[in-house]
Amino acid sequence: MTLRPLGVAILLIAPMEVAHGTESMAEPLPRAASYQHLPLSASASKLIGQIESLFRLQDDGARGSLDSIPAQKELLIDIGRALAVEPLDSARHLVLHAAAYALSGGDPDAVERLSTSEALDSEQKLLLRAVTAFMQGEREEAKVLFAEIQLSSFPGFLSGRLALARAVLEADASARLQDDLGFAIAAMPGTLVEESALRRSALAYGNSKDEQRFFQRIERYGRRFPESVYAQSFWNEAADIITKWNSGNPGAVMLRLEASVGHLSAPRRRQIYLDIVRKAAASGQRELTEKAAGQLMKLAVSGTPDYEVGKLYGNLYAVVTAENAPALRSLEAIDPVKLDKQDQSFLHAAISIGRRLSAPVLAGGSAPETDGPGPDPVVEKADGLLKQTEELLQKMRS
Repeated sequence: MTLRPLGVAILLIAPMEVAHGTESMAEPLPRAASYQHLPLSASASKLIGQIESLFRLQDDGARGSLDSIPAQKELLIDIGRALAVEPLDSARHLVLHAAAYALSGGDPDAVERLSTSEALDSEQKLLLRAVTAFMQGEREEAKVLFAEIQLSSFPGFLSGRLALARAVLEADASARLQDDLGFAIAAMPGTLVEESALRRSALAYGNSKDEQRFFQRIERYGRRFPESVYAQSFWNEAADIITKWNSGNPGAVMLRLEASVGHLSAPRRRQIYLDIVRKAAASGQRELTEKAAGQLMKLAVSGTPDYEVGKLYGNLYAVVTAENAPALRSLEAIDPVKLDKQDQSFLHAAISIGRRLSAPVLAGGSAPETDGPGPDPVVEKADGLLKQTEELLQKMRS
């Protein structure tokens, strides 16, 4: 059995109710009509219950339950095994739940098997083929098949998942992507589908440099899912995007960010600024580094590792300026033990360069006669050290 890892799946979830439709006797019955009034078997009923339990566990993960992760993995496997041997006569009852199961990280091969059932009509077979093609990585075929599916014809627990899956196949800058993500958000509020759609929407806006919508999305995400098990990864990606903007006005960006994440817990905000300050320093963005370091120090307690990191990066560039003495004293007061290895490398390099810049300039013998005044030795020394600093930082980035 082929089970797709949770990280590759689209992270979908939601508690749900089964919608059993009836067909009008006035209309010609499809070929599979003789199956639809068959009683729901005990095995099919159990499968529906297991699939709904899976959705609830995944929703628990969106609310921060780490304990739900192992249980999800076990249930994904159990459901796949049961689907692989379920009589095909049950396919009519299982088709919607099976499609949602596949989009939630389930075994697409087990779901694809159901599509061979004579109990299904052409639309139901199209649905199963579309979701299995998507989960099997057949992107182009999945895109074509999804285009034939009318989302509004399915109950919310499935239409939201379909919209999210369809969005995954679109480019970040496409209007269709944001439309589908908006549909998924509206269709399944409070679920992992909404959580995942908000993450993807925010990052897509960020990658296309739509700052206004990016900040609107991250604010909503933070309010809706502050404790999601996927939140740390999301905020790290958001910090990476902010750094890659290389904005001409980092002060304004930091103000927008603080307005968007100010409602989050202090530990979460510290981690966000910690990510930004390190990424900004590694990419040579002095103002963004110093702004983020200032925010980090405001949120941290003096003497803690986070505070020391803020102090390091807040003084990193100032130590190679002409008036470097206060910055050098601050750096020398930092306890290296409280820093990680990369931070320690920056600290040692900055202190070394700061001390060399502070050392007196010694006369190097008679200078050759020139028509004008010679170069200022202090300026020459500072320029040389600034160049060395940039070379050192470049090596540390690579």
